[in-house]
Amino acid sequence: MGIKGLYSFVQQTPSLAHHIEWPLHPTTPLVSPQRLVIDGNAYVYFLYCGRLDWIQGGQYQDFAELLRRHISALCGAGFDLAFLFDGPLPSQKHQNRLERDTEKITKIASTLQELDRTTRTAGSTVPASSMRRLFLLPPLALDVTLQTLRTLPVTFEVCAGEADGAVAKLARQTGAYVMSRDSDYFVYNIGDAGYIPLDTLKVPLNESQGQNIVATVYHPRDIAMHLGIPPALLPLFASLAGNDYVSSHIFEAEMLAYSHDTASGGPAGQAKAPGNSAFVRIHATAMFLQQYAGTSGQFEKIMDDIVAKIHQDDDARMKLRAMLAESVRQYDPLATGEVDADALKGIPSHIVTAFREGRFSFKLMDVLTNNIFWCTPFLEDVERENAWVMSRELRRWIYAIVRAQANYNTATPTELITEYIRRGDHLSLETIPPAVLTELATILHPITFSTQLLADPTVSHRLFLHILHADSLAIRALPPHHAVLAASLRYLIHTAAHPPSAKTALSKLANHEILALVIAGLRSTSTIPADLATNPTAPPLTRRALHLSAQFQLVLVCVHLLSQVFALPDGTPLAWLYDGAVFHRAMALARGGAELDRILTGAGVAKVEFDAVMGAVEEGFGEEIEVAIGFGSESGRREKGRVAKKVSGGKSIGGRMGADAGSENRGNIFSVLALGCNFDDE
Repeated sequence: MGIKGLYSFVQQTPSLAHHIEWPLHPTTPLVSPQRLVIDGNAYVYFLYCGRLDWIQGGQYQDFAELLRRHISALCGAGFDLAFLFDGPLPSQKHQNRLERDTEKITKIASTLQELDRTTRTAGSTVPASSMRRLFLLPPLALDVTLQTLRTLPVTFEVCAGEADGAVAKLARQTGAYVMSRDSDYFVYNIGDAGYIPLDTLKVPLNESQGQNIVATVYHPRDIAMHLGIPPALLPLFASLAGNDYVSSHIFEAEMLAYSHDTASGGPAGQAKAPGNSAFVRIHATAMFLQQYAGTSGQFEKIMDDIVAKIHQDDDARMKLRAMLAESVRQYDPLATGEVDADALKGIPSHIVTAFREGRFSFKLMDVLTNNIFWCTPFLEDVERENAWVMSRELRRWIYAIVRAQANYNTATPTELITEYIRRGDHLSLETIPPAVLTELATILHPITFSTQLLADPTVSHRLFLHILHADSLAIRALPPHHAVLAASLRYLIHTAAHPPSAKTALSKLANHEILALVIAGLRSTSTIPADLATNPTAPPLTRRALHLSAQFQLVLVCVHLLSQVFALPDGTPLAWLYDGAVFHRAMALARGGAELDRILTGAGVAKVEFDAVMGAVEEGFGEEIEVAIGFGSESGRREKGRVAKKVSGGKSIGGRMGADAGSENRGNIFSVLALGCNFDDE
């Protein structure tokens, strides 16, 4: 986030901006590649927002393809790319994280209101400006990015804490440009190349968009000169003006009072102008620091002097002094890097290595270092129980296994994990006990269970499938991608049949919903549009469908985390497991009575693959299917006789649409079973 209002303030002075172009295909070989150090989290947000329809849920294959094209264009222009990603946030930013997640809940509510409005207006769609303003990053986007980067000629690393300081340090060491969307980079000592805000970057993805990469470069030394202070005072300026560590109102009164006394009619006089408060604060803070221009290296003395001017008691001033010093320290990459590295002390080296390589999620590291799991809000029906609850049992196993892998005692867990999760319209704190690993002993009988067995890949894979209620011959016979999809669906169905609370399930899951999830997970890469900005018209979206979409994506998140704590091979591209646009389109087509072949062909799904996955989902799962999945009758009322029986003896989720369906019914996916289903989707 950075310094509130500083980017807009800088944009008001065109002379601070340096516009640069690089040809997509240089005619002469470069003596050496131009280096770019990229804030990975900001890059993912920038690339997805405004380019793909996030409201339908993750369009992960499209996003992976967009990543490949974008990065290929940068590399083709002669750039050497290094990505750095955030790890667990430091404790000082805990409150900041709470505020951001609370803001996401507000965005969810606003998005639902927009959708309700457009649903009432025929032919209306959510405006693109609203989609950007309310943007929420789909749950798997970051992990899809890490998997995709492994296939590209770039380097990347996950940092022990926030990436900002590491980005600045690496750019300074290598003479690279910094690329991000954080005004803190106007303050960091990033070296001579400069800072490129991502929203100024234009990368042509086809010939019609041009032949040059265009960007705007800023230099912190120019910003300091414009403010009238030495570059060394920029960290103090950021702290006094307000950043992620010090609220902008804390020192504002003192800054404004000084500027008023020093220059009557100046910035303080502008404070009454609407929309100018951030600029006034920035002007006033710069004016205040100008008096210390000759002593810029004496930070301790300057901070003492500043705090002494605060009209509060000694205890309050001491707290402000410590807060100010901590904020200034954040702009010293050496100091912050040491603190972040200390947070990983005691974690086994193999876990730290996997974490740095993006094979062990920062969410898992947060569990190990802070006993915290952030259930990041995503678009769902806020009037229902949080979509993360559906995957809570998975997380209990994750907490137990990750602690065992880190050599923590989990036989009788005494330390609870704190989950931050949406409840209603606010963020709530809930404590969750890890599962007890000795419960797995019966699975391995006659082998005696021990945590050392978790290092055995065969044992780990067996336990992984068991936890997902998916250790079957049919699952094991599938290709890895299809096996993970089927296993995740079995977990979803099992949890719907045995919900952790009465509020968790969406009443009964409809058979057409399960079939749509299968199709969304089997979508072919051949259906990716050549122009990623052009996608088929989105069908009307319902709250029920959005909530199920969120539930399943968050199940996939937790399945991925479970595979990481078991250190299973990273062989399944997450981008293949779900496509929100395909899911909603398949649901709409099914409600309209479309033929199965049409739906499968449109999504690029082979019927033989569809049947194999459906068979694996259903195998030995008759009782769960009977409880969890609703089928319709021709009279429009649900009848127990229409509910799927065990696969070995009768109907399946797809009913007569299985591989052996009668020819008179083949092709119409819900001609019988969908009758009587609640298509109002609540």
